[in-house]
Amino acid sequence: MMNLLFSVSLQVAFILPNGFEEITWGMGIEELTSRHEVHKAAPGSAYTYADHMEIDPDVYVRRTPDNKKIEYYFYKGRLYKIYIVYDRDKSTEAFYKELINKAHKEYGPAQSHYQENVFGILVLHVMWDDGSSTLDLRSGAGYVYEVLIDKAAEREKANQIRQKRSLEESI
Repeated sequence: MMNLLFSVSLQVAFILPNGFEEITWGMGIEELTSRHEVHKAAPGSAYTYADHMEIDPDVYVRRTPDNKKIEYYFYKGRLYKIYIVYDRDKSTEAFYKELINKAHKEYGPAQSHYQENVFGILVLHVMWDDGSSTLDLRSGAGYVYEVLIDKAAEREKANQIRQKRSLEESI
């Protein structure tokens, strides 16, 4: 019994943010626009988004006074992912390590780290996961990204995409 209690407490050692600042998972677009001046992102417009692997995204963008670009990703009208894209001048290896060290102090050791090739660009990932949210610190393409994800909504979206593809392939 004591071992069971100890192992459960180790699994819930930290809780990641459920959003960014006062903007939280599940919030609607109207609530976001009532709190911040945001712009609808679209390919080819002045307001673009970082996650080019995203399928049919509904993204709203704002700039902070310290020149961070905050991207809010919505699925079915509800917030499920946030990209914090740091200014290119700050996006150095030293700054990336600084963010990793800060997260390590706050959440403990990262659960995973890996690198991937995205469209010929090497992207480094260092990730924390508390079961309901993911924090993914990324470095690549000359930028540093802090990506926060609502895991339940991300799974729901991925399942719907798989179901849609399966239906399309069966036709």
